[in-house]
Amino acid sequence: MPHEYDDPIYPGALEAATALTLELSSRRQTAALSELATEAVNAVFCTCVTTAADAAINRRAPVHAALVTEVLRAVASRQQSEPTSSGTDDVVDRASQESFPASDAPAWIWR
Repeated sequence: MPHEYDDPIYPGALEAATALTLELSSRRQTAALSELATEAVNAVFCTCVTTAADAAINRRAPVHAALVTEVLRAVASRQQSEPTSSGTDDVVDRASQESFPASDAPAWIWR
């Protein structure tokens, strides 16, 4: 968290909020991504740009909304770049792939 007079939107904060959103998403898969991004932004950023800014105008402040939008964009970008599983999460298939050289039968040698 920044100091009282530092810039509340400090370098690395968006990355931290994005990482936290992804972590929360993996733990609470049924929750809406926008809800998780809002929770992450509120946890990472100073209340001066989140809760206090919202209270000052009796609705979500534009800077707060922009931070949530930016975190959602970063999450979507990161999710698109991650390879998706193709249904090969079967324990037997995974074990077979990991032990491939050892699972080959020995060659037959004529003597």
